Amino acid sequence: MKDHRAHIDWPRLLGDIQYLLGDIPPGEMVIVPVGQVRLAAYLEMSRGTVRRWIEEDAEPRHFDGEHLIDVWIRLTGKRREFLPIRVVSLSAAKLTA
Repeated sequence: MKDHRAHIDWPRLLGDIQYLLGDIPPGEMVIVPVGQVRLAAYLEMSRGTVRRWIEEDAEPRHFDGEHLIDVWIRLTGKRREFLPIRVVSLSAAKLTA
């Protein structure tokens, strides 16, 4: 029997925040998400830290993760139960690695 665990999808959560902080350029009909520099400034974090979370799928420390969740909830208006998640299948090979 496989063990499946739900984990917050941090890149997707950050993508939601980037989109919601984005702008509609003059003459456009599409929102352009903010870049990592503006996102990092908004979150009051270093760009390198934000880049690792997005590009390398690194897991934030608990305190930082809670901050990101609070920002996501405030911007989306959704409850914590609706955080973007992904289900990860744990295998014996992964557990021993």
